[in-house]
Amino acid sequence: MKESIDARVKSFAKPASSVKHSSKIVRTISKLDILKLNLEVDKKIKQNARERRASFEEAKDVIVKD
Repeated sequence: MKESIDARVKSFAKPASSVKHSSKIVRTISKLDILKLNLEVDKKIKQNARERRASFEEAKDVIVKD
């Protein structure tokens, strides 16, 4: 009987990573820590947006010639 296509393809498969996974919990992160991190990331995103707008304003009248 012919081998199924799945079985043939599976024989060519390689693992995506050589990392050995474990169910051991290394560290737990509290909800408060997550909220603090989110606030810090939010500050950086807003700062990037301000800098991007300022850069666009500064460059809007600049003409680049070859």
